[in-house]
Amino acid sequence: MRICSGCNAATLEKHAKLCSTCRKLCQKCKKNENRPGQRTCRDCHALRMRRTRPRYSELTVEQKKVERAKSLARYYLKTGLIERKDCAVEGCGRPAEMHQPNPVLPLRIVWACKFHWRRMRQRAIENS
Repeated sequence: MRICSGCNAATLEKHAKLCSTCRKLCQKCKKNENRPGQRTCRDCHALRMRRTRPRYSELTVEQKKVERAKSLARYYLKTGLIERKDCAVEGCGRPAEMHQPNPVLPLRIVWACKFHWRRMRQRAIENS
């Protein structure tokens, strides 16, 4: 039997540090419940994002172009003007993500999983 480091309860499993109740609490504020699959609650996550993420007005001209291109592509995907596809590499069973190699052409989209997208980007960097 082990003791929970969060509430000092003596009902722990063999290898756990926190009891099931404390595992559900936010690691920052210890009050709210976590978002599913995350360690922090919604309020703590929003606070962190406000502190760290730059405002749109603080972005450079190039970063604004990239953000506008992403926004347009997300809008087209959401409205059904672009359909989600499988990874561009044949036989890959991983879920594909939407990537834009060139923000000047926001609707020229490559659908690739994380693994193959990293490979494509690495080859492009090596060839340039």
